[in-house]
Amino acid sequence: MRTSGYSYGQGPSRTRHLVVLVLAAALLLALVVLVIGAVGLLTGGNDSEGNGRTDSPSAEGDVSGTGGSTDGSMGEYETDPVTGLPIGSSSQDGLPTGFPRTDLGAAAVVVELNRAQIGLDVDTALTTIRVYADPADQAFFDELATASIDQRRNDLGAPAAGEVNAPAAYAQSPIGYQVEQYPIEPADQPEDETDLYLVSVLNEVTTTTTAGESGRSLYVGQQFVAWTPDNDGGGDWKLVEPTAAAREQLLATAPPAPAAPGTPEFDQAGWIALVDQPTARSTDETSE
Repeated sequence: MRTSGYSYGQGPSRTRHLVVLVLAAALLLALVVLVIGAVGLLTGGNDSEGNGRTDSPSAEGDVSGTGGSTDGSMGEYETDPVTGLPIGSSSQDGLPTGFPRTDLGAAAVVVELNRAQIGLDVDTALTTIRVYADPADQAFFDELATASIDQRRNDLGAPAAGEVNAPAAYAQSPIGYQVEQYPIEPADQPEDETDLYLVSVLNEVTTTTTAGESGRSLYVGQQFVAWTPDNDGGGDWKLVEPTAAAREQLLATAPPAPAAPGTPEFDQAGWIALVDQPTARSTDETSE
């Protein structure tokens, strides 16, 4: 198998990740890679514009745009030329929100979570996760986000709190995804109303320790998202704490295997590839 300099793994421990913070790192990182999956739903690092997002390449699909649904409903919607997934119709704290009520809309919110740049700053991690998490589950995701940042800092030899000096850095970019509809309770709910999805995101992570040692790896973050109605007749996808049944089902199955894009293993694992491989940005964490 071609590894292209990557190391492979699911991230820290699978139970610990009960999903990512991409942003699991990536938030997302990736939130703790199994944010039921992931330290991983938080992505790390900051881009040069300070807007909290990476320029990850686009996923396969229509990127021409179709005109768009802005109310979170099914139907036509514009696609993001960067991700190839639906564009959010609104934003909060500089992060895209308001995704259509489709499986690709569910995937889009988790990919955006993984694109958000968090790095090693716990305040940024908490701000980001609160944009995407169901308010009812805020305490659950706050704990995961905090644990994710603590683990990252420890792994890189950075102090547990305060500023992180160069050369220490953490950056994450999503390079593939999968989306799977999950049954929700009650079991007799109509199939078209089972708006609970498990989104798996394959991330490329680059790190630099305080000693200047660089690393590059692939890891899989998994996150449950559910459609959450609002008071105006619309709604949005939100990260949710899994039910006991969903958690049991998740932990009884192996996550998709991480694999480098362009390899047979990547296709065999069922990944939907991004068009181009990203160059994950590793930035001086003192810029945060």
